[in-house]
Amino acid sequence: MPQFDRGAKLLHMVAAYRPPRLHAALGLSLLVSCSGAQDHFADMNWTEDQHQRVAGRDPSSLFQSDVTEIDRSQYVLRGVRHDLTASKTATLTARCNCLDVVIGAAEEPRFQWAGERPWVAPDDVVLAIRTEGSMCPGGRASGRRPSIEAVDLVDGDVIVTVEELPQERPQALGAVIPSPAVGSGLYVRSKKSKTPLPYARSKAKHGMCRVYVRRASKGQKTSK
Repeated sequence: MPQFDRGAKLLHMVAAYRPPRLHAALGLSLLVSCSGAQDHFADMNWTEDQHQRVAGRDPSSLFQSDVTEIDRSQYVLRGVRHDLTASKTATLTARCNCLDVVIGAAEEPRFQWAGERPWVAPDDVVLAIRTEGSMCPGGRASGRRPSIEAVDLVDGDVIVTVEELPQERPQALGAVIPSPAVGSGLYVRSKKSKTPLPYARSKAKHGMCRVYVRRASKGQKTSK
């Protein structure tokens, strides 16, 4: 009888055991919230009067990497950076509402690193935002404190979300980002809030600032 009792108890424990949920539901909900019912942002929704392209390096030269297999353990992770800023004299990639945007290779002098510059994967680029010189409704944006909250990849589009921070919190003015898929683009938008933020707002259908759309090279098919 004791042996039978122990065996029954063991079977009961096995039946009652449930493996831990690896936060898959959380990850899925985040993906759905970011990508659900979202389409690619077509050029027809972009308004030139809202987003002025500034003369400088052609961004298309940044996304021509032929690297197909990368050991990402050798490079810095993608994401928001507190140690990266754009120099005051940096040539802009785009001028959004209340925000200037610079994208390029990590080693370019247009970018300033607070410490040692990290190793960035060959198929990634860096992005920095600044308010110096940009215009906001009612005047210049130099007194505001924008900060990059997140970088999301939505159906091939790279979307950078900007929030407003109080004085006591450090700003994040840079990010390491992936390349948009061919035919997709890089966009900047404000974080949704009760009081709408002015950053990167536009008259376009999606309400974001288009920084760059990656064109297909000759003989290359788009992902759309």
